[in-house]
Amino acid sequence: DGRYMLWHAIGRWFVGSAHGKGQAQGYIKLSSDKKRLEDAIGTWQVSPRGSWLDAPGLRLLRHVPPADEVSVVGERTRDQKDAEGRKRAIDLTEGTMETPRKRSRVDDVETRVAKARSLCASEVDARAHELMEEAVREFIAKKVDGAELERRREAAREQAEKEHPPLS
Repeated sequence: DGRYMLWHAIGRWFVGSAHGKGQAQGYIKLSSDKKRLEDAIGTWQVSPRGSWLDAPGLRLLRHVPPADEVSVVGERTRDQKDAEGRKRAIDLTEGTMETPRKRSRVDDVETRVAKARSLCASEVDARAHELMEEAVREFIAKKVDGAELERRREAAREQAEKEHPPLS
């Protein structure tokens, strides 16, 4: 009916008379810096006689417009909703987190090989980095030039790859 309104002011949500809209006053309040009421959490307080009292059971309900203001644009049956949900389902049986598609042994082997290759590559990178530390110090001290640093980088990479041969 427009006599009462809901608004946000100074870090609080207020419900009060329409003439007080926007001011830090009202009959009901919730302390929250959230600008969307849906995001605000906490305990509402009421002020029946000037002092604020907690009202933990108080919930504000959204206004539902009359049926003539609502139009249906589509419908789905329960079976259709369930089928859509199953498409995105995760199998939680036996502690696995796999999709409903069953993985083949080939998939498992390929996955393990790819992970092992990834680990080998990072070990090669780490070892090459270790081998380059002295060369970088010499480059910074201007004992070697850029061409020599590049040659040493290639040699360090080759040595690291020999120490960690690729999986075949």
